[in-house]
Amino acid sequence: WLGDVRATVRLGVNVWADDESDATALAALVTALLNAWPDGKPVLRAQATRAYPVADAAGPLRHLTCELVVRGTAL
Repeated sequence: WLGDVRATVRLGVNVWADDESDATALAALVTALLNAWPDGKPVLRAQATRAYPVADAAGPLRHLTCELVVRGTAL
């Protein structure tokens, strides 16, 4: 618990591509973009994990999570 107007949010992100190398590269780009999220309003901090491979019938899949600390506004 972080107070009245702050919360921690965890997002799960799935990344598919046509082949293994594209899936890895795309997941790395998504991770970098999430980690580069500028601190401020409403996101105070963003931290994405490294993506890992997951078996999926639809094709090469990578999964990662991102934890965000967000601040709301008082209503």
